[in-house]
Amino acid sequence: MLLNPSAFKFSFNFYPFLILVIISCLCFPIQSFFEELFFRGYLMQGFGLIFKRALISVIITSILFGAMHISSLSDLNQVFAGY
Repeated sequence: MLLNPSAFKFSFNFYPFLILVIISCLCFPIQSFFEELFFRGYLMQGFGLIFKRALISVIITSILFGAMHISSLSDLNQVFAGY
């Protein structure tokens, strides 16, 4: 599809798009808040109590956070590479 732009069909429906934008504007901040609360508020403090060093807890939670979001990068690869 990326190699044949003439095969694209433009179909934009305003009202379904508007509903999706409203839902997204409501849900994304909630999801981001709870993600930060979990990783920085819960896990980082828990690892801080276990290891007694802030740097270790920051490194571990950063690795876990990155591992949780790595699938987003592979999805982008599939979109741009076409497989």
